[in-house]
Amino acid sequence: MPQHDIGEYRSAYPASGTYGNDVCDDGAHDEAMEASEDLRHADRETENPALICWALIAYGYCRLDTDPGRAFEALQLGAKIARETGNRLLETYITANLSRLAAKHGGDSTQMLDFIATSIHSYLDAGKLLFAAPANGGAGSLF
Repeated sequence: MPQHDIGEYRSAYPASGTYGNDVCDDGAHDEAMEASEDLRHADRETENPALICWALIAYGYCRLDTDPGRAFEALQLGAKIARETGNRLLETYITANLSRLAAKHGGDSTQMLDFIATSIHSYLDAGKLLFAAPANGGAGSLF
């Protein structure tokens, strides 16, 4: 597996937000988990809130199935940072993923609906009605 570190992520960030996909989908999940540990503390490496959010997304993505609690915490922190800094793109993306994570792992249905509502509201405000459908991914588990 190729080596991954925060420096590599930082240089790849402008072109891609898929670091989590890259490190977790290359067939070496344990190594990816270890390589992603530094991403949880990206705020020690940079003050850029968008970069911190992307790092938290990658960290959470690697743990979606193996450690959903830590994944949820990281994504929730990313959503909070995105909201506080006015980054609606990342807030929308993260809250959609939080709703699916909560649905998959039996999270609080009220909280899941709040995440879905945030995502759908942002997509509708942006005029992207078709993108709002995937944000409903967790809603099916309620019925």
